[in-house]
Amino acid sequence: MTKKVDAIRLIKRQIREGLSPHEVITKLNCMGYDLYEVMSLLKQLYADLSGFDVEKLLQEHPVWIAHADTLRERIKEGMEPKEVIAELHDIGYSIVFSIKFLYYEYHMSLIMAKELVEDHPCWAREVENANKMRDKLIEILTKKSLDTEKF
Repeated sequence: MTKKVDAIRLIKRQIREGLSPHEVITKLNCMGYDLYEVMSLLKQLYADLSGFDVEKLLQEHPVWIAHADTLRERIKEGMEPKEVIAELHDIGYSIVFSIKFLYYEYHMSLIMAKELVEDHPCWAREVENANKMRDKLIEILTKKSLDTEKF
């Protein structure tokens, strides 16, 4: 464990010295981190950069491209969308990315892709939280609207 901690410290120093995000991904991958761990570490390493899109960066990196190509091959061999959703979730990709991936790779409607992803058990907690937030927002906006009508 200390070797990895020391390596992360070294990478942090190298980032300050100008190491590119693609080089960071390559180093982390060579250190044995899987895509999920790489994504988590990138979010930590670049937390102070507003607008830094970790998903987009990973999608453009050869490690992800190879993984996506493997997924595409498995889809051609009959891999079910629910398996793809679980794998994308385990890697650390967002709901939005998972929907887009299904939409493009299975040539399904956006609505169908959205429903499949949102209904998958691996996303249950996130979907429930998003629905609670949406409902609370509707409640607040509705109450505010009713309050302003009184004047």
